[in-house]
Amino acid sequence: GPLLSGVDLPPAKALQSPDDVAAVVAEHERVGYDAFKVHSSPAPSALRLLFRGAEDRGIPVYGHVPFTVPVSQILAEPAVRTVEHLSAFVGAGVREDSASRGKRWPELMRMYAEQDPEKHADLAASAKRSGKWFCPTLVAVRGDALSPAGFGELIGELSSRPVSARVLANWRGGGYERQAYARIGLDLPSLYQAPCDVFAAFARAGVPIIAGTDSPARPGVAGETLHEELGEYVRLGMTPLAAVRAATANVAEAVGQSDEFGRVAEGLRADAVLLDADPTRSITATRGIEAVLLRGRLLRRADLDRLLAEAAAIAERTREKTSPAAGD
Repeated sequence: GPLLSGVDLPPAKALQSPDDVAAVVAEHERVGYDAFKVHSSPAPSALRLLFRGAEDRGIPVYGHVPFTVPVSQILAEPAVRTVEHLSAFVGAGVREDSASRGKRWPELMRMYAEQDPEKHADLAASAKRSGKWFCPTLVAVRGDALSPAGFGELIGELSSRPVSARVLANWRGGGYERQAYARIGLDLPSLYQAPCDVFAAFARAGVPIIAGTDSPARPGVAGETLHEELGEYVRLGMTPLAAVRAATANVAEAVGQSDEFGRVAEGLRADAVLLDADPTRSITATRGIEAVLLRGRLLRRADLDRLLAEAAAIAERTREKTSPAAGD
């Protein structure tokens, strides 16, 4: 279903009042959506009503830990099945003497450099006890740690990749954040280091993880970023086998469809990636793709290369249509 947030601005829908909740539930029942997707800023009272409605109807809730509620409340909610991103856990892991407390953005972001490792361990233990699945999306925030110049270089590099003009424009529009951080002297590397530290605590505690990247909402080529994400999981303490499961069997279990996909077994959907090396020995082996089975259809390496070339050509055409020369 649509994002449920603080404003009615497509693709998000407002979740601020009982009437909003009633409208959202009615739409989900009419259309037949699989889940409610909570975003960043719904009203706490409306969120509680939504959770009760979801629980009564057996509809799972996926999404963020909203800014408006504490992490502990989301972890205790039976209707919540998955939690996306680690930003809320970074916020809950701030040292007691942090100068960021009570601050507004962008000064609030100083909390990323003022983390308490003991709190990370406690949060990881709570996350594991909750029985929920967690999608860290680490590579989605990796670009946040770049300087304005470094971010510009990244976008310049990606502009030659199979990325549409619209997506590139969205990425470029995020540069103002780095400029604000630079003005207050924020420790930019902490914007990536803090969620990595939280993830490392999750990995040590054995918190259930599902892999995702937020691409193309954040800079990175969709598909490639998943391999990068899995590489970060292993770098931060997860075994290669656990990382592979995070992108396969765990996902199927998290969405309640392990009887349909996520494993190689008779009777399951024939979706599989065939590799030329063992990814349980080295996670980089996930990049060596020899063939793909897509619902039983075999796509060999030559087929995959052709599809990638077609995607690159389509992306190039969209950029040509929006370039300054196209309007001359």
